[in-house]
Amino acid sequence: MSESGKAGERDEVRKEIRDALRSLRKEVDRVGKDLQTIVDSTQKFVETMTPVVSSTIEDSMEKTSEAFKRAMSTVDHQTRPQQVRILENYKTFLERQLASVSKRLSEISKKSSS
Repeated sequence: MSESGKAGERDEVRKEIRDALRSLRKEVDRVGKDLQTIVDSTQKFVETMTPVVSSTIEDSMEKTSEAFKRAMSTVDHQTRPQQVRILENYKTFLERQLASVSKRLSEISKKSSS
C-alpha cells in the first residue's frame, strides 16, 4: 500500500475518533443536564417538604409529651402494685415502638447506602 493510502486511512480513523468523541461529549452533556434537573427537583421537594415534616413531628412530640405527663400523673394516684404493673406495660409498649422505629431507620439506611 502506498504512503498516501496509509495517510488516507489514518485520516479516516482520526475523523471517526473525533466524531465518536464529539458524540460522547454531547451524550455526557445531556446526561449532566438530566442529572442536574433531577438534583434541582429533588432539592425543591426537600426544601418544600422538610418544614412540613418537621412541623408535624414537633406537633406529635408535644402531644406525646403532654400525654406522657398525664399518664404519669394518673399512675401516681394508683397503688404501688398497680403502678408497677402499669409502668411495666407502658415500658413494653415503648419498647415495641422503639423496635419499630429502629427497624424503619435500618431499612431507610440500607436504601440510602444502596
